[in-house]
Amino acid sequence: MKIGIVKPSWTAGLESRLVSLRGSSPVPLDLHRFVPCDWPLPVERSLHRRFSTSRRHGEWFSQCILTEVDQLTDEQLCSLETSWEPLRGVFLT
Repeated sequence: MKIGIVKPSWTAGLESRLVSLRGSSPVPLDLHRFVPCDWPLPVERSLHRRFSTSRRHGEWFSQCILTEVDQLTDEQLCSLETSWEPLRGVFLT
């Protein structure tokens, strides 16, 4: 079942983060994309600011943000800290 929302998130431990998110979600979650990066928190904050108008609930956003995010290379995503204002990141759908 697709619920049409995504969660940009950073993690130092991908598998345990997925287990945690999946365990607290009432619907199945899939990993959309993982991007290794040195400074994940500034990138996550940049994404949240950039897509604030697409926020649906808390830290969950409309999947429409993926159209723009998927056009960015891993290197471009990891440079968001400087270009939009380092990513171990997760996009879940």
